[in-house]
This record gives sequence, C-alpha cells and structure tokens, in this order.
Amino acid sequence: MKIKTKVVIGAALLAAIPVLITSSLIGWTAISSGQRALQDQAVKQIISTRESKKDQIEDYFRMIRAQVQTFSSDQMVVDAMLGLDDAYRNFMDEFADGNDTDFATALGDYYRNRFGSTYRQHNNGTPPDTGPLLQRLDGTTTAIQYQYLVANPNPVAEKDRLSDPEDDTLYAQIHSLYHPKLREFQQKFHYQDLLLIDAEGGRIVYSVKKNIDFGTSLIDGPHAGSGLGQVFARARESVAPEQVAMVDFSPYLPAYSEQSAFIASPIFDDDRLIGVLAFQLPTLQVNRIMTSGGKWHDVGLGETGETYLIGSDRKARSISRFLVESPETFAGQLLDNGVDRTTIDRILARGSNIGLQTIDTPGAEQAVTGDSGNGIFRGYLGRRVLSAFAPLAIPGLDWYILSEITVDEAFNAAHTLTRKIMGFAALTLLIAVGLSILAGLVFALRGTRPILMLNGTIDDIARNSDLSKRCNVQGGDEIGQMATSLNQMFDQFQGSIHQVSNATAQLNRASQELKNATSASRSITEEQQQQVEHIASAITEMAARVQEVASHAAETASAARDTDQASNLGLQ
Repeated sequence: MKIKTKVVIGAALLAAIPVLITSSLIGWTAISSGQRALQDQAVKQIISTRESKKDQIEDYFRMIRAQVQTFSSDQMVVDAMLGLDDAYRNFMDEFADGNDTDFATALGDYYRNRFGSTYRQHNNGTPPDTGPLLQRLDGTTTAIQYQYLVANPNPVAEKDRLSDPEDDTLYAQIHSLYHPKLREFQQKFHYQDLLLIDAEGGRIVYSVKKNIDFGTSLIDGPHAGSGLGQVFARARESVAPEQVAMVDFSPYLPAYSEQSAFIASPIFDDDRLIGVLAFQLPTLQVNRIMTSGGKWHDVGLGETGETYLIGSDRKARSISRFLVESPETFAGQLLDNGVDRTTIDRILARGSNIGLQTIDTPGAEQAVTGDSGNGIFRGYLGRRVLSAFAPLAIPGLDWYILSEITVDEAFNAAHTLTRKIMGFAALTLLIAVGLSILAGLVFALRGTRPILMLNGTIDDIARNSDLSKRCNVQGGDEIGQMATSLNQMFDQFQGSIHQVSNATAQLNRASQELKNATSASRSITEEQQQQVEHIASAITEMAARVQEVASHAAETASAARDTDQASNLGLQ
C-alpha cells in the first residue's frame, strides 16, 4: 500500500474511531434518556386527560344532583305537583264523558303506527311489542294520552310544543300555567324529559315530552320495571327533601329503547311526601363531555386518542370516537375483533355503542375492580394502546373512566427523537471522516514533497553518474537530515573517486615510464630486469584495484537510485 494512502487511511481512522465511539455513547445515552422522558410525558399526558375528564363528568353529575335537589324543593314545583295531581284524578270525568272506547282504538293505532314507525327507525326495523303496553293502561291514562299524544297535532318527537289543548279541563288550565316554565328548564339544561310523579299511585301526572309513559303508573303500569320505575321507588322511600336517587343508563322503551338514566328527588309539602321530581338524562351531555365536542386534537388526544366510560357490566356508557368519525370503519373493526353482527347492526342503527358494546380489555378489567392506574395492552379495536383508567365517584352509578391512545402515536415523539439523534450522529461521523481525509491528503502531500525532491536528485545522480548534483531539501526534520547525510556521502564519493582517478592515472604513467626506461636501457642485468617487471606488475595490479574501488562506488550510486525509485513508487 502506498505511503500516501496509508497516511490518508490512518488520518480517517484516527478521526472516525473516536467520533464513532463518542457519538455512540452520547447517542445511546441521549436516546435512552430522551425516550424515557418522552414516554413518561406521554403517560403523564394520558393520565392528565383522564383526570380532567373525570373531574368534568363528576362535576356534571354533582350539578344535576344539586339541580334536582333544589328544584324539587322549589315552591313552583310543589304547587305544580299538587295542582296537576288533583287535576289528573279528575281528568276522566271532565274530558271523556264515558266514551273511552274510541280513545283506546285511536291510541292503539298511534302506538302501532306513529310511535311504532319512529321506534323501528331507532331499532334497525324491529317493531315494538305494543299489545302488553296497551293492556295495562286504565281509562284515565288512555284518555289523557289520547288528548296529549293522539290529538296533539305536533310530530311524535315534538309533543312538548302543545301547552294548552283548550279542552276546558282543570288539567289543561294548570298544564298551560306551568308547562312553559318547566319546559324552559328542561331545554335549558338539556334534559331529555322532566316528570312529576304522584307519591301515592306512582302516576306520571306531568311530562314535558309527552312520551307513551305519560299518565301511566310506575307501581303497576307498563313501565313500572323500567329505570324510571326504579328511581321512583327509591325516591319514594326518602325521608328528607335533600335525598337523591339515581339509576344507571338502560334501554327505555318510551324513548324508543334508547339508553336513558334517571335522577329523582322527593317533593315534600311541609312534612308530607306528595310526589317525586325526576329528570331523564340523555347520553347527549355525557357524550359532549367525553368527546370534548369532537375536538380531540385540542385536548391532546391526537389522531387516535379518546376518553370513554364503562359501567360495572363493562358496557360502554359514552360513545366511541371512532364510531363518530367513521361508522363503517368502526363496524369493520368490531367485526374483526369478534363482535357479533347483530350487535353491530344495532350500533349502526342507533348511531351509538352505549349499552351495546362490551369493553373487554385488561384496563376495563382492572378498572371495574376499583383500581386506578395505567398500562399498555390491546384495546377494544385490537390495537395496542397506552391507557389510564380509574373509577368515578358518582353516587348511584358504578362507572369507570378510561383514557387511551395508540402506542405508536403516544411514543411517536420518542421514535422521532431517536431518528434525529441517529441522523445527527451519522452526519457528524461523515463530516469528521471527510475533514480527516482532507487533512490527511494535505499532510501527505506536504510530507511527501521533500521525499519526491530527494528521490529526483538521487535518480538524476544514478542515471547520469554525476556526483556533482546535490539534494536541495532543507528543514530540521528527518527528511532534511537524510538529505544532508546523502549530500555528505555524495561529497565523499566524489572526493574518493577523484583521488582514485588521479592515483590510477599516476600509476599508469609511472608504469609506462618504467617500462619505457627498461626498454631503453640495455645495461641492466637480468636480475634488475626482473625487479623492474615485478614493480610494473605491482603497479598494474594496484591500478586494477583502484578501478575496482571506482566500480564499487558506481554500484553504490546505482543501489541508491533503485531505493529512490522504490520510495517514489510508494509515495505515488
């Protein structure tokens, strides 16, 4: 491998290895610390969302408890209860004139057709079983339902628009007096219905909405076993005006079997229990709170986060975000997760999963045991979620809250941080290696230039046998010292060769002169002649040795040239 290449590779390695080790250690530390911090932040965020919604939903139920307590003690409600109860008892005598058969026929037609048609729309085409309902209506209930439901010209869901049917009954007069105020209260606070029930017979003597429960008895009537019947029975047992009873959401037939919850408080006239005030709670307000009005992004739930409620039966008590955003996709995901087709069809028909979808997840399992906590597990749609769960403190309701977001979205910031740190580390390594290669090239070129100059001088001397050339390399480093040593060696070679050459020439001349003198003299003896020849031979031998020394000097110069050429190849 060439010296220049070795220098460049060495420089790159010297820069890359420390940078790689350092960036790896720092990157690993940063990634680990950053991921932990961001994951902790995601957990804190989902817990914070859970606590925020928990406070909101508990505050909402505290508010309606306070409202039903306060309103049931209001003198207007007490007066309305007394007046409407008395007017209800006399309604049949004032209105029917004994002709209740026609009322029953018309009411039966209303149940089967007008009410039945709306019911089927809410229940995927399934009709209501109205026969048993009609059979349990007495004459007074039939007559008052005829007047306020059948004869009411408003659509089925808007019977509350009628204030005074102008039938000259005492009930109509009292109804027209109190209905506008009670209806205003019901609409202002978004209750599905507001009902007054007499304590003795359990009769619904007043209802804002005028559904098919109006006028029926909650003791022995067709809806006695419903949620409204249960809350009435509990409130009826109250011994103080401030007591409140509440029942959980369940299907309520007069509301087309939609989920309804009820809250009630007793109505006392002085110390006498005269009735019960009940509010029918729709899912609308609960959903509005739990979905943040559809603004999930604004409360930090991103693309996949939601907060929802379940009951002790693990069925949903608030609507799913994914049903709101994409019903068909939601239905497909439920089907993929083992929910039966009948349940899915009912969910789609009602546009709600409340009371229909069972949430069977590890979070729901822990929540219904009363635990508060968080964890990562597979959610009800099959995706891994980060979940925070807790029980709710709502008297009369065993509800639990869960806030969830998919793991991918929750920890997306941590993954992004990891990618950025790795990218920065790789970029730093590339820059360091690039700079080290550039520096290596600079130093390699600066370091090899004197060697190349030295190589050129040696090659010129060896090629031309010109020992008068000298290495023009200056500097105090090893290369400069080598150039000085070579110049000194060439000086010595040149001097030695000059001396040998001069000595050889002198010996040759002396030998020739001796031979000439010997040939010219004829007076020397034979012994002298032999001595002269011996001396000439010695001179010739000495000259040969001088030539051998000169030849050795030439070989030394040639070897230096070969070394220089090898060095030149290495530099290149």
